[in-house]
Amino acid sequence: MATDITEFRKRNRLLPCEARGCSNRRWSSSIYCAGHARRSNLYGSPYGQVIEVRTLKPYLKAAQDFLKMHAGAPQIVAALKLLQAFIDRGPYDSPQTEKLMPRLRQFQVSAEDVLPKLIATYLLDRSGFCAALDHPETLTFALGRAVLRTVPRAPYIGDNGKPRSHALRAGVVREVGGWVQRVLGHFCVNASNSITAISALRHERVLIASDPFPLTTAQAAEQK
Repeated sequence: MATDITEFRKRNRLLPCEARGCSNRRWSSSIYCAGHARRSNLYGSPYGQVIEVRTLKPYLKAAQDFLKMHAGAPQIVAALKLLQAFIDRGPYDSPQTEKLMPRLRQFQVSAEDVLPKLIATYLLDRSGFCAALDHPETLTFALGRAVLRTVPRAPYIGDNGKPRSHALRAGVVREVGGWVQRVLGHFCVNASNSITAISALRHERVLIASDPFPLTTAQAAEQK
C-alpha cells in the first residue's frame, strides 16, 4: 500500500499544476503545485489570497453605519444573540476549534465586534470586485478568518530566533465560516442587499425606508 502511494506521488509530480497559467509541477499527491496547494488549503481556492484591510474598509464602514442606524431591529438583535452564543459556547465540531475559540473570549471579543466584518465580507463578495473571492469556497474561508482574526495571533519564537505568529488551521477556518453561512448567511445577504439599495437611494436622493430588511434592490428600483 505504501509503495502504491509512493509510486502515485512520483507519477503525480511529473504532471503540470492545474491552476490557470501555472507551468510548475504538482506537489506530492495534489493536483496543484506547492504554492497553489498552499493557497487552496488556506483560502479555499488555488487563486485565493488575504483580503487586505484597505479593500474591506469602505464596506466595513457601510456595515457599521447600517447596524448603528437600525440598532434594536429584531433581526439585528437576533443575529447578535446567535453570534455571541457561538463565540461563548459553540457548539464546535473539532477539538482544534474548541481550543482556538477561547482566545476570542480571552480578548473579550463580542458579537458587536464581529458582525460588521461579516456583513462587510458579504458586501465585498457581492460587489464582484475582489479577486480574493473568486471561488464559492473562498467566501467560507473569508468569513471564518473575519471571526478568528478579530484577535491578535499568538506569537512564538521560530527556529531562526525571530518572533512569528501561528497560522490558522484550514479546518478551523472552514468550520467557523461554514457556521456563519448556515446560521447568519440569510441575515447577512438581506443586510447587504439593504445597504446596496440604501446606497442607490441615497445616490438618487430618495428618502430611506425606516424598516431596513424588506428593502431589496428590486424594491428600491420600484420606489424610484
